[in-house]
Amino acid sequence: MGGEQLMSNPKLTSPTEVTRLLTKYDFKCKKRLGQNFLVDQNTLQIIINSLKLNKEDCILEIGTGIGTLTSALSPLVKQVISVEKDKKLAPLLKENLSSSNNIEIIFEDIINFNLINFFEQKRKKGGKIEKIVGNLPYYISISLIRQILELSQYLKLAVFLIQKEVGERLMAQAGNKNYGILSLVAQYYSRP
Repeated sequence: MGGEQLMSNPKLTSPTEVTRLLTKYDFKCKKRLGQNFLVDQNTLQIIINSLKLNKEDCILEIGTGIGTLTSALSPLVKQVISVEKDKKLAPLLKENLSSSNNIEIIFEDIINFNLINFFEQKRKKGGKIEKIVGNLPYYISISLIRQILELSQYLKLAVFLIQKEVGERLMAQAGNKNYGILSLVAQYYSRP
């Protein structure tokens, strides 16, 4: 599936259509939440390809946003569970994602979301989520990535769109000015 073209809702990658939707629902991006919605088709394709998807995958998405990535993932996998902090996006998401029956949106702040309990409950019910994806706001990316790296016993793959500065910290080697606890944890638990 890695090389397949997206079957997502094309209107969600059109800046004009996204502006229309945000206006229709009187939604204003909140700077304090770091809201930047993914609308670039090429970036979306790179994320999808990086996930190495198959039809049996259950994916955990962090930050549903307007549903661009969610709607692109839905036809390619068994289930998408997406955690979104901003409940004001609910009506917009209902419009954009209502045609998909394999999407579950959880309106909760991922920072307060008990990921270990979530993965354990999924396993007890016979399901498992081994891939996680998201377009992470800067203000939570470092603490969230550190938390997710420590869940390596549950996850096979994590794909995140992050700011350059966070990526540099993740990839830094000992002796580099960006090297720190995030670099150390990333190298211990993963192959960044």
